Amino acid sequence: MKTCKFVPSLLLAGALVAPLAAYAAQPVHSAPGEIGIVFHDAPGTQTREQVQRELDAFRRNPVSADGYWRQVGGGIGWAIVPHAYKLQNGQLLHADRFDHSTPRPDLNMTAEERQMARELYTGG
Repeated sequence: MKTCKFVPSLLLAGALVAPLAAYAAQPVHSAPGEIGIVFHDAPGTQTREQVQRELDAFRRNPVSADGYWRQVGGGIGWAIVPHAYKLQNGQLLHADRFDHSTPRPDLNMTAEERQMARELYTGG
């Protein structure tokens, strides 16, 4: 008789505890008894030395990976990196990493584009 009550009780307790254990293994969950959440850091794949080298390189040249933003610090934070030019042999040359091979936009619309714009902005 005790076994008949013990096995279902054990199964019920396991069914109630298993979701809680899975919930606690999540990277973010609520803090028990407190207002707020608990963050669990994901394991990293880089060594401390690799991260330190990346940080030192960024501190020497605080530009984003795409080259368009520079960290200036303070209350400003990030500022856009403008185009840079240099004068060489009487010619003004580009001295930045931006792609300057992009064709200029054509501001003249075709008849079809003009009709589409008219329908879009004036309703017909």
